[in-house]
Amino acid sequence: MKATEILSLNRFADKIPGENVLCINPRTGELPLSFLNINHGLKFSAFVSDGEWREAAHDFCNNVFFGCSHTPLTSIPTATYDAVLVCEDMGFVDDCDAMFREYYRLLKPGGVLLGGLWNLSYAGDIDQLLMGNGIKHNGELCGNATIPLDCLITRLAELGFKNTTVYNLEGDRSDTAAYADASRRNLAPVPAQIFNTLIHFICAHK
Repeated sequence: MKATEILSLNRFADKIPGENVLCINPRTGELPLSFLNINHGLKFSAFVSDGEWREAAHDFCNNVFFGCSHTPLTSIPTATYDAVLVCEDMGFVDDCDAMFREYYRLLKPGGVLLGGLWNLSYAGDIDQLLMGNGIKHNGELCGNATIPLDCLITRLAELGFKNTTVYNLEGDRSDTAAYADASRRNLAPVPAQIFNTLIHFICAHK
């Protein structure tokens, strides 16, 4: 997802119940610093899986953990953070399920997991598939993994997350009624709004 789009995730800044936040791949810190502009008391740590951004994280984080999977997070004590802020597509991380287990473990009771998931049903993506092309996302924050929203929410519930809120960031399609009409043949028809959703932003409470 594009950096300008993921910045909309800061609508959840006032949902963080404390000050300690673990940022997952924050890159140059644009997203966490946008949270800081709203909630001035936040303190950041970071998990970075790309060496390119390792040094940059030290500019705005107290602690930086580096690695290609969840392993570096296992050294952090349980219930350390008030929030885990995923600064990229939530389906992009290596060893995805293990990462989500660690997010849950690291959160304090009542803490929140915040992140965004690219919508696989966006009309523009469907157009690409109908033309025989692969889905192409231009933003550096968008991953290549595909986790449907309902599967992700189910998994979060299985891990113990509760009170999950989803906010849909809309695109600029005005023709989604036709897509919704075609979906009526499905076992579970899809509302037109979903076809004009770019990103599902997720706020899940422990």
